[in-house]
Amino acid sequence: MAAKMRCVLHDASNNSDDIKPFTNEAWEKVKIAKQYRLSKPFWLTSKYADVCKNLPDDFSLIDGYHSDCYKNFTAVGKITKQNHSETEK
Repeated sequence: MAAKMRCVLHDASNNSDDIKPFTNEAWEKVKIAKQYRLSKPFWLTSKYADVCKNLPDDFSLIDGYHSDCYKNFTAVGKITKQNHSETEK
């Protein structure tokens, strides 16, 4: 029997069993959002502090996400995406 997937971006308000597996692109967006969140001075008091602390370096076959958890965690603004693109140049 396959292991049950878990939402690594879980927001306690989401009780859905519909967990999607990560793609490389989705995981990259999560890593960018984590980096952005950790750069904020008061990130330890953020509701995502535990998610950031416990997020694995790479996703496994049991790591996934709820759509709403992913949407909320990666909602760090357009400026972040622009800054990340500029650092890759």
